[in-house]
Amino acid sequence: MRPAERLGTGRRRTNAIAGSVAAVLLAAELPAAADERTWISSADAGHVVALYGTPASDDVVVGLDCAAATRTLEISVATRPKNGRNGMRSDLRLASPGGSVAVAARGLLNEMDDSVVFGATTRLDAALRSVLAAKGTLSVTVAGTTVEAPLAGSTAAMAALTAACAAP
Repeated sequence: MRPAERLGTGRRRTNAIAGSVAAVLLAAELPAAADERTWISSADAGHVVALYGTPASDDVVVGLDCAAATRTLEISVATRPKNGRNGMRSDLRLASPGGSVAVAARGLLNEMDDSVVFGATTRLDAALRSVLAAKGTLSVTVAGTTVEAPLAGSTAAMAALTAACAAP
């Protein structure tokens, strides 16, 4: 059984992905890792994943996971909002020179370090494709905090994600 199949689907898969991203402990605050970050993509068991982080580590700033069969996109971002709590809700805004898109997100609290991993499920529609395909920097704002990921070097990862998940 492949790792993605062991995670299952639905809420169990979302919690497993969020838990993995929570383990990152807000890599955005680790300056040594920031120099090594890049866009990473993989495909397995009907999922295409694009991550911005440090290869061969738990350092993930932004995670995008497409379930190809349903063409749904799960967006995960780890943050440290003030007064973070399990189940908190917030809009998750993705912005770049290509535009801006907001989706409703829900947080999963990591009590070990008070980080909150926000997850949102959406479709990869034309507006979101424009945000992710732009040149410049992707800014993700949720619960009053912003993380940034340069889009340079993301072309292959975004092309794979778009091919598997683009909404008509």
